[in-house]
Amino acid sequence: MLKFRWGTEFKETEIGEIPREWEGNVLNYAVRSLESGNRPKGGSLKHDPNGVLSIGGENITWHGDLVLDNCLRFNEDFYDSLNRGKIEKEDILLVKDGATIGKLAFIKDIPEGKAMVNEHVYIVRTDKVKYNPRYLFYYLFSEAGQVLIESAIGGSAQGGINKEILKIIKIPLTDVPEQSRIAAVLSWFDDLIENKKRQNEILEKTAMAIFKNWFINFEPFKNEEFVESELGRIPKG
Repeated sequence: MLKFRWGTEFKETEIGEIPREWEGNVLNYAVRSLESGNRPKGGSLKHDPNGVLSIGGENITWHGDLVLDNCLRFNEDFYDSLNRGKIEKEDILLVKDGATIGKLAFIKDIPEGKAMVNEHVYIVRTDKVKYNPRYLFYYLFSEAGQVLIESAIGGSAQGGINKEILKIIKIPLTDVPEQSRIAAVLSWFDDLIENKKRQNEILEKTAMAIFKNWFINFEPFKNEEFVESELGRIPKG
């Protein structure tokens, strides 16, 4: 059971107010590796509609979701040849350049069991001994984290995110069990929001199906008399 310490005292730091017993550290402390992917030379020659997903910035939304409908795919030989850029469970994806720079996604499960990133996306892989991956994602995704990412972008001569971000971004540091408790609460809300979205989609589809059945196919009136109108054949009256 989660217990909250309502009497927690806070202190002001360079990353804002944090609980008095917490510390601050650079992102490098929490990250085991930071790597981007690439794509095969000759590009289209390796495209395979049944191949392995290659995730780019356009496949990550501002809400932290993955949209994979139009994702490029490359054959498994290319995927197997990679020594970096292969996605693992609990990785954080960060768009490093382009129009969607700064977008983030958390990998709960690897799409289709295998996936990779292209050269425009970083895989931020957490050192799980020191940091909870989901907690790190939530911090980077928060308003405070986004401000720090934007400052890292602004400080880059190329206008993109480079590996200096590991030294620039500061993160709040507490013990891993505490991070895990915080991440569990935020994850519960995330799952609740996702379930509500799915319920809304089901309700919308149901409403449209009923509308079509009644007012386009006229199923409840099929045994009644129909007349011609400017809308086509409709039930009389």
